Amino acid sequence: MSLPKKLISIDIGNERIKIAYINKQKKKITVLSSMVIPTPQNSIKDGVINNKEEISAVIRNALLSEKIKEKNVVFTISSSKIITREVELPYLKPNKLKNVVRMNAEEYFPVDLTDYCLDYTITDIVESEEGKKAKVIIFAAMTSIVDMYVELADLCKLKVVGVDYTGNSVVSFIRNENIEGTNLFIDIGAESTMVVIMHNNVVKFSRTIMFGTKIVNDSIMNHFEVDYEEATKISKERQLLNFGNNENTYLTNDVTSGMEQILGGVSRLVDYYSSRNKNQVEKVYLLGGGSEIYGILEYVDKFFNLKASSLSETKSIINKSKNDDIFNPVYFAAAFGATIETINLLPQHIKNREANRAKQRVPYLLVLLLVVALGAAYYSKYVELNKLNDRKSNIQYEIESMMDIETIKANHMQIQEMKDFRELLETSSTTRSDYLIDLIKGMEKTMPNEVFITNLEDSEISINFDITASDEATVAQMLTYLKAIDGGVYNGEVYKLFSNVYTDSLVRVGDKDAGTSYITCSISCTYYDPELLEVTE
Repeated sequence: MSLPKKLISIDIGNERIKIAYINKQKKKITVLSSMVIPTPQNSIKDGVINNKEEISAVIRNALLSEKIKEKNVVFTISSSKIITREVELPYLKPNKLKNVVRMNAEEYFPVDLTDYCLDYTITDIVESEEGKKAKVIIFAAMTSIVDMYVELADLCKLKVVGVDYTGNSVVSFIRNENIEGTNLFIDIGAESTMVVIMHNNVVKFSRTIMFGTKIVNDSIMNHFEVDYEEATKISKERQLLNFGNNENTYLTNDVTSGMEQILGGVSRLVDYYSSRNKNQVEKVYLLGGGSEIYGILEYVDKFFNLKASSLSETKSIINKSKNDDIFNPVYFAAAFGATIETINLLPQHIKNREANRAKQRVPYLLVLLLVVALGAAYYSKYVELNKLNDRKSNIQYEIESMMDIETIKANHMQIQEMKDFRELLETSSTTRSDYLIDLIKGMEKTMPNEVFITNLEDSEISINFDITASDEATVAQMLTYLKAIDGGVYNGEVYKLFSNVYTDSLVRVGDKDAGTSYITCSISCTYYDPELLEVTE
């Protein structure tokens, strides 16, 4: 399932819900709106939603306040219950590699995979003695947890199109920036810290430490006797990580020790990486809410003795959100990365549901196209027939009134025959005698209005007409008319054109009671020869 270009991305943390309404254009992400709202207390823990109704209410209100009508949504989940494994597989085409991952997944995970949603992403392609290899990270998420987010989307009246893992989302965001060199990325969250080392935009190392800024904010809460919200605000406004700050030695040491606990865990992971890789870390980048702690860049710079920067200035993010005061790319890194579409942990039954909905729409679209095609065809015929006779308005009225289809077809055939007859006259007029042409022109001017000639066969002895007429009386008028046509003057006397005019039978087409029928018949006319009269006398 490919993600739509315009969608809502939601990252639900233990403390904050980050919502971004974006429009994607290749690797560029335009932020149309961004929001940060408090997560309802005790409503989510380790990615497990405990109160879907309360969370859905705050999300709906946030979207309503921003007048966002978009329905497509993607979630990114931060949970220790999502298992990852890095494996090395033969480099194959995507479809074949997917089958290899699925067939061998049970070897990588010590769980019953029938209860999990699987997906994978390729992190690197390497050459080995056995040939080209693909380094692959496989993700396994409990279906029951992912279903919670699907149900949450339903409560929000949104359509879930993707579910990502926060670890993968953050990596996708970083890779989208295409930063060269060997760099350490630290995403400091409230209760966990993600450590990623990349070399020329290729992931070389990735781990998660299960503690974050909560240990710092707890010490601030205890000292200032404030709630967690106010403690977070103080951590961003006051320089509590400065070793030279004498405001309160106990508080400074307490906050500093909390930060050292986080960075000490990061340092051990960096040492582990460095012992196994020749490319050493050159620079440090900070992401997440922890990157907003006052003085943290200088503190990290001294701690690692490396240049530390924040990824607040990005090349791939274009901000058009009105909420500039809360917009910070490092805070929305997971939400943005989830839209880049490297994995999708949606359960198969949800993917099938969307596919079935698409299939159900196909017959309706085909019917609609058929109706449009038929309408266009009838309209085209209508325009052509308009040039041939004055019955256009009646036929159009019958079509628009949705008369019985057989009646419409019958009228169409009748008028088509008239059209074919006239085209026959046009194409053959260059070879007919002037006499016959004059005869036809004269008949068109003087014969009964409700009679239409559909076919004509002429010889030196006789002429045969196939006609249609509104009723039997009109046929009788036509016979009378033909018998009365003057043929010319012979020996000073006027004689008739035809000596014999007759028809074998009349055929009624259509429903007489409904008033939609007409008469068809063939009329044979024998030319009158004045010289025969003289012989007879």
